[in-house]
Amino acid sequence: MASGKISPRQKMINMMYLVLTAMLALNVSKDILRVLAKLDLGMNATVSTVERGTATMYQAIQAQVSENPRAIPVNERAKEVQKQSEEVFAMIKTAKEEMITLTGGIDEEGRYKGADNRDIAENYLVNDKSIGGKGMAKEIKERLIAYRTFLESQTDGDETMKATIAETFTFDDEVVEGKKMSWERATFAELPLAGIIPFLTDLQSRVRRMEAKTVEHLYGQIDANTLKFDNVRAVVMPKSTYVTQGDYLEADVFLAAYDKGRNPQFIGVTPQSVEEGVGKIRIQGSGNGSKTLKG
Repeated sequence: MASGKISPRQKMINMMYLVLTAMLALNVSKDILRVLAKLDLGMNATVSTVERGTATMYQAIQAQVSENPRAIPVNERAKEVQKQSEEVFAMIKTAKEEMITLTGGIDEEGRYKGADNRDIAENYLVNDKSIGGKGMAKEIKERLIAYRTFLESQTDGDETMKATIAETFTFDDEVVEGKKMSWERATFAELPLAGIIPFLTDLQSRVRRMEAKTVEHLYGQIDANTLKFDNVRAVVMPKSTYVTQGDYLEADVFLAAYDKGRNPQFIGVTPQSVEEGVGKIRIQGSGNGSKTLKG
């Protein structure tokens, strides 16, 4: 189905494509078409669940704005993520609705009247405008690629997140039966409407999942560069560790804040132990001269 290394998810999608293609060699039964319709309903339910969770994250970011100035630029970025996500999601939704309308709409039981129609769906998605088609699959691909680039710009250098986004929105040409095909033809050509709709719903699902992941990342950026403390202790820092007779002891005395749940990092020295956010260092003196210690 495809050249090069592919993800388990893509393998699953490719397998779905093979199954659906094999069905075309047969007279597709109404039972199979109903199964595909149920598959799409289940995928739409998953999309709705993700949407509810993402809405909560948007609200959480907005709630921070009035009391935390650091949330203001993050909220603006989140608004743009929401805008871009809605636009690409709506584009795919419109494509589904138009194809359903062109093939007869939906019957009283909520089923597609043109579930087994292949000609209209292929002309709408795959055929180029120069031959009377609409070429919508190519437009969807181009919009999703632009969306992918936008999401990658919101990762703040998180390479793992960038890789996940890139893997989720992969639209490379594929090799089918020894022939190289564009992603849109390899994905949608010669499939009935009932088989195409779930693929489009899967694209919508990818949009919502990556939107959610991006918004969650943005929420974490509100206080990403701030230091948090949950405890204080009195600290005495003498200017000298010894006092001669008649001299004076000089020291700084202050309260030091620290986080019991986060251990400090040490450079060039290994502490004997780290207890509740405080490192315990014991180093034997060796040699003469000034020594520098970093932590």
